[in-house]
Amino acid sequence: MKGSVHKNHVLACLIWLLAAFVYWQALKIPVLKTDLSLVDASFFPKIIAVLLAFLAAFVFFRASKEPENYLRFRLAPELAYVLLFSALILAYIVLLPYCGFESSSIAFLIAGMWLLGMRRPLLLLTVPVGITALVYLIFIRIMHVPLPISTRFL
Repeated sequence: MKGSVHKNHVLACLIWLLAAFVYWQALKIPVLKTDLSLVDASFFPKIIAVLLAFLAAFVFFRASKEPENYLRFRLAPELAYVLLFSALILAYIVLLPYCGFESSSIAFLIAGMWLLGMRRPLLLLTVPVGITALVYLIFIRIMHVPLPISTRFL
């Protein structure tokens, strides 16, 4: 079909981009050269990247045998939700250093749940507070990983 792209061709190209990115990042891993080591820290990510590239090639060439799975690129009405949620994520990232982890996460989760259609007030309050408390417990108390704190009130 003219003006159409096979959906698996698009998927294969995205997987190739991911494989290239993973391989490029693996090249940045510092390597400690010793005479006894056959593999280094970058070996496993490079293998994963190469496997991703081969699987993407498989998906790409197999897609040519399935002509009925074409899609046309058009703007869907759901694009507004994608853009709103992307703006919400961007706002969360920007506000995180200023408002701290706890308040930013609770506000982000409440806004995200509202955007996704949750209208029950009890769940809109308890789920974000519970998830934030669980993440805080795991990262701060158990793993001792520091989370962003508010710089506005310091």
